[in-house]
Amino acid sequence: MCMEYRCSWLRGMGATRDRPGTSQMLIDRRMTKWGYVLVAKQLEPGAAKTQKGKNAITRAARDGGMLCLVVDFEDTDLVIGVGGDRPAVQEFDRETKGMPVRLGRVSEYVERLVEKATEGIWPGM
Repeated sequence: MCMEYRCSWLRGMGATRDRPGTSQMLIDRRMTKWGYVLVAKQLEPGAAKTQKGKNAITRAARDGGMLCLVVDFEDTDLVIGVGGDRPAVQEFDRETKGMPVRLGRVSEYVERLVEKATEGIWPGM
């Protein structure tokens, strides 16, 4: 697969330990109507909840300088979490009230998060 597709890790984002085969997270940029965001896809169920997965998501958001949306293992259009600075994560939790949303039909709160991140309200995103 890596010979045909160059994920963000192959392009230099993240540490050696964040390699998709190690972290079980495939993180890449995705174009939205607001520009690019990072999307973290789990390569096995529950990978985003492991320490390796969490670390890979955190480093990707920091190194990529943008919001990192975590999607479901089976339904990669279903946003189940967000990585980034603490204010971004808190805003996501407050707005979603723990309910997942669809990336294809992104709600206003995701638009606000991306706008705030791109405006530099959350340094490092």
